[in-house]
Amino acid sequence: MHHSPLPTTAPLDLKASKPVGMFFQKLIRSPEFTEFAVILKQLTGLSMALNTPDVGTIQHGISSDGGNPLCAMIRGTSEGARRCEGCDRRYHALAASKGKAKLYTCHAGFLDMAIPIIVQGQHGATISSGQVLSERPSDEAFKIVEVHLHHAGVCQHLSRRGCGAGYVKAG
Repeated sequence: MHHSPLPTTAPLDLKASKPVGMFFQKLIRSPEFTEFAVILKQLTGLSMALNTPDVGTIQHGISSDGGNPLCAMIRGTSEGARRCEGCDRRYHALAASKGKAKLYTCHAGFLDMAIPIIVQGQHGATISSGQVLSERPSDEAFKIVEVHLHHAGVCQHLSRRGCGAGYVKAG
């Protein structure tokens, strides 16, 4: 894969109207963001998304990549979506307020990360990735996932094999 240097462009004027929205749009349209998402997926199997500071807009780095299929199933229920969005908002805001990445366990028991992008002192976007299990798939680990997901009403659709797809050894 050919890696070209970032193009030299004039810095984004954050004093303009709706600067954060303009920055977000410029970033999601950049080929560098897409290339970074592709490389991350190839090297780790992890999906990456870019979120507006309020987590109102989520744009996956690879347009055909919807992220972890189990997480998509959870977000497909009203209660699951409510909990996912609340968790994302809370931890993305915490990462932005600290100005550094935050690794956290989401409501469903998966490891997620939020990496704020701060431009000229303003929170312009947050990169999110993760949605992985913190331990090797096993019957016990699967039972823990089921307990975490009971509220979302997706347990009847789960299979141990499907849950194991998102395992990353932590630590």
